[in-house]
Amino acid sequence: MVHLTTSSSRRLAWIALPAAVLASAAVIGTASYSAFSATTDNTGNSWSTGHVALSDDDQGVAMFDVDGLVPGATGSKDIEITADTSVATDVTMYAKDVAGSIGNDLHLTIEQGTGTGAGFTAESPVFDGTLTEFAAATGFANGHAVWSPAEGTDTRTVRVSYELADDATNTAQDQESSAAFVWEAQSR
Repeated sequence: MVHLTTSSSRRLAWIALPAAVLASAAVIGTASYSAFSATTDNTGNSWSTGHVALSDDDQGVAMFDVDGLVPGATGSKDIEITADTSVATDVTMYAKDVAGSIGNDLHLTIEQGTGTGAGFTAESPVFDGTLTEFAAATGFANGHAVWSPAEGTDTRTVRVSYELADDATNTAQDQESSAAFVWEAQSR
């Protein structure tokens, strides 16, 4: 029988401990890789954005440039708005750059429909009130709903009619108002 000294026992313990740890790791590692395994994947994923575009047929010309209005004077113009969209969209109408002093006397009726001129068929009202009231809508969020275009290309006619109030007072003489009409489309 071999007799070990205390110092030999300590040396043997220092050697045996790391050897035991390495042996355990080898057993655990071998056991981990002995299981069945399988994978699956889903390739070809991609993402693309949609588009929203609006155009009109005004050819850069204002709908109205009317002089000499008197109480009761009326007029109307049609403008075709075309939406080209690949996503669900809403179109609203609002005013910008509103100026002048006859806004309370100038009544606007705005309708959305199809066709132009004598062939215009109204589908829904957009607004009925004074220019001042119309000007309260200043952006998409509080704009007047025009229509919700189908995906693809969709055209609607917007008819804007005006009337200078029959009861416009003398203070309306030699006055004017101006505004820009804006149509805006946003995806839902």
